[in-house]
Amino acid sequence: MSGEQLSGPYRERLKHPPPAGDRTARHAIELELQEGERILWAGQPPQGVRFSLFDIFMIPFSLVWGGFAIFWEATVIVVGAPFFFALFGVPFVVVGLYLMVGRFFIDARERARTFYGVTDRRALIVTNTPTRRVQEVYLERQKPVTLMERKNGSGTILFGGSPVTAGPDGSFTPTKSTTGPPTFEKIQDARSVYQMIQDAQADLRERRRTVEDPLRVAPALSKEKEEEFEGVDVDESTADRSYRA
Repeated sequence: MSGEQLSGPYRERLKHPPPAGDRTARHAIELELQEGERILWAGQPPQGVRFSLFDIFMIPFSLVWGGFAIFWEATVIVVGAPFFFALFGVPFVVVGLYLMVGRFFIDARERARTFYGVTDRRALIVTNTPTRRVQEVYLERQKPVTLMERKNGSGTILFGGSPVTAGPDGSFTPTKSTTGPPTFEKIQDARSVYQMIQDAQADLRERRRTVEDPLRVAPALSKEKEEEFEGVDVDESTADRSYRA
């Protein structure tokens, strides 16, 4: 679809789109494009180790759990207790280490391999851990799109309803769920991406209405023709009757 075929504010907004994202994200999205589909934006969630409001509870809990499990295991080994006691404590130590440290690195690894994309037809989420998984949302069919914006301009876009957690700074974070709606999590310049999605949806609906009812454009064409000949003196006796309509 060429730029000349786009209509209204959607076409205007493409003159100043949000950052198109890095090449890695664009390449991941390009692999999923349908014939004639075009990328409008590509990006990723924030990278590196990140903390959430949930960690206000989880960090103290993990320290208590992990500390007790490690203390138990060390004590059993030092006093020479039966092997069963040492073996019994291993799962608790593993869980404690995961809660204290491991979960942060696993989460960072998953976000490093997660890519978001908006095309002129769909919103896409591609995840390459451990296998390639693709979530797609057809913009024309998707009605509830929610923006949760932070003060620094970053934000989360949800394609459908989801429980959220309110932050002390007035921001909101979607509740983690494997069955929740597709989500662009904590992306930069979230409002611009959100507006692009809104404009793409409006353009898709407008083009569908035009296809389903092509005669609806006739009044607009007649008005343009009327304006074209406004103020021009025409000899009624010789004028072409086709212009009188």
